[in-house]
Amino acid sequence: MERWLFPKRVAWEQWGGANLQTGDLVFTRGNYYVLLGAINFSDFLSTVSASPFSHVGIVAIEDGQAMVYDISDAGLRSAPFAHYVTQSNFEQLAVRRPVPELYAALPEVIRFVREKQAEGVAFDRRFGLGNDALYCSELIVEAFAAGGVTVAEPVPAGELPGIGEVSPAMLELVQWTTGLALSDAVYSIGNETSGLYGSRWFVECLPPTEL
Repeated sequence: MERWLFPKRVAWEQWGGANLQTGDLVFTRGNYYVLLGAINFSDFLSTVSASPFSHVGIVAIEDGQAMVYDISDAGLRSAPFAHYVTQSNFEQLAVRRPVPELYAALPEVIRFVREKQAEGVAFDRRFGLGNDALYCSELIVEAFAAGGVTVAEPVPAGELPGIGEVSPAMLELVQWTTGLALSDAVYSIGNETSGLYGSRWFVECLPPTEL
């Protein structure tokens, strides 16, 4: 029944088993709405980052299976890669791999993520830094920091590459919803030349792919 409902799952399960390794970053673009559907927040995040993506998770190989850890308003969760890809309303997918220089840090990176899951860390709806809550790209940056590596730097929200593409009305609504000021620093999902996606510490494993 499951394979009938999700016909692409078998193919993604085979691809993940053959290609993924611990530390890979899974970038996705979905349709996450807030304010009772008034704001497509995925679209907003993608636009301000000038990126095809709005979300990121990290892979850990557990008992021979690729698991994806990510944080959203549902909390910090983990799911088999094929389930993660096919059960969500993702439109785009890409995978970036840590460069070999980071391999030694990966046990600490994954330990950090698992500890935060066990703690029940809250999702940061304000997208602030330096508090007890986390959002998706912040989770990844903080996890690698626990392994001793700075994979991305925060930038003021007002300096994100696509901020000028957002209408003033939409920007005001998002600021009212999150409390985020344009002067507040954030970790961007990024694109080919900026943010987490464009970090020199990661290389392409799976190029941007439509789902």
